[in-house]
This record gives sequence, C-alpha cells and structure tokens, in this order.
Amino acid sequence: MPTVDDQLLAGTQSVSCELDGGLVRFSGITPRDLSGDVCAQMRDALTIVDQRLSELGIDRTSVLMVHIWLSNMTLFQGMTAEWNNWVGDLAPPSRSCVSGTPVLPGALLELEVLALLPAAPVKLVEIERYGLVRGPGRPTMCLALRCGDWFTVCTLASDTSQDIVGQTGQVLSVFDDLMREASVARSASCKLEIWLRDISDFDAVSDVLKDWFAPGAMPAVTVVGANMAGSDMLIEIRLTATLKG
Repeated sequence: MPTVDDQLLAGTQSVSCELDGGLVRFSGITPRDLSGDVCAQMRDALTIVDQRLSELGIDRTSVLMVHIWLSNMTLFQGMTAEWNNWVGDLAPPSRSCVSGTPVLPGALLELEVLALLPAAPVKLVEIERYGLVRGPGRPTMCLALRCGDWFTVCTLASDTSQDIVGQTGQVLSVFDDLMREASVARSASCKLEIWLRDISDFDAVSDVLKDWFAPGAMPAVTVVGANMAGSDMLIEIRLTATLKG
C-alpha cells in the first residue's frame, strides 16, 4: 500500500497558523494513503482534518471555509459525495474547488481549511451563513459566511452560456445580493481570489472589476488558471472582507 513518507508529508503540510479574530488555518492537507481512488483519498484527507481540529480542541462544526485542489475535474462527483457525507446535517462551511496538481505524486486532491478557535470572541452560534446549497449531486455548503468581522463569499455563474464578461457580472451580482444580506459593503473587501479557465481572459475580468469597485478601492487580487466543475464554467471568484475599523 503506497503511503506518503512522514518526512515528505511534514514538509508539505503546514502546522496550524493562527490568524486574527481567533481563526486558524491548515494548508497542504493531502491523504496519507495514495493507493485508493478519489473517494478513499478524500475520506483519508478529511480524517486528517478531523485529527488536526481535535488537536486544537475543536471539531468539524468549527470549520468556516474549505478550498479543494482537485487533480482532475472528472473526479468532482466522487469527491463531493465524500464531502457531503462528512458535512452531514451540520451547518455547512463555505467551499471552493478548482483543478490543481498536488505536490505529492499520486495525490488526487489537497485541502486548505479555515476554522474558528475556542478562544475566539465570536461563538459558533453567532456565525451567519447565506446562500445555503444542498441536494443530490451538489456540494453541501454555503455561498457566503460571516464570522464576526470576517466575511467570505464564493461562487460561479449560473448561466454558463455567457462569455467571460457575462459570467463575471453574474458572480458580482450574487456578491451584491449576499453582501447586502450580510451588511457588508464592497469597500470592506480586502482580497479577491480568481480562478480562470483561460488566463488570457483576465484583462476583460479586470475591466468588470474596476467598474464594480470604487476608484482606488480594488483589493489585493490573486489570479490562477484552473478548471472548474463544468467545462463551460469560465470563472470562480472568492471575495474576503474584513469589517474592522
């Protein structure tokens, strides 16, 4: 049974990193057993997540956001089935998933996790979720989540027959609706993570974003070329905001 060498695993999986507001981030979570299919590897990776959370005295109910790098989007449904089993009937976190190549040969996926620590000033019951998604074949998640002064929203376009400008506009329209519901202003945005099927589309996306934000108010932007779950999905965006100050 091929497994990941402990030294290599330790070199790729970060120790927990505590952030402002009582948040903790884990990155580089990959399965230890690389012999299985995507379902087995996802179960293994989520078991590691549970272990890492337990070490901090918390569990999966404290998870706020998960980002998944999937080696091939043909594996999306199998991975999502395991994800839905893991979330179960719990209040779901925000989730994003795009294609990417894990650093460990043979790994089919890699996870990044953000969770709330016990000593945080915000309690679990105070977390606000917006745009809940559930149903057969769909990932159990929320599109947006507010935890005290921290807010995140992530989505794709629903009408994928449109071009990159149209799909970007759809995403920002959903952002407007959910940010309004959560009482979060565009000016509170501090970070955009953009995944593009065709990286050459960024100039067109940038023009749409410049029109959406006030002059000089564009937050930090990260752009990566990646595939989404559907071949006609051209863009996925995650916006992070902080309401301090």
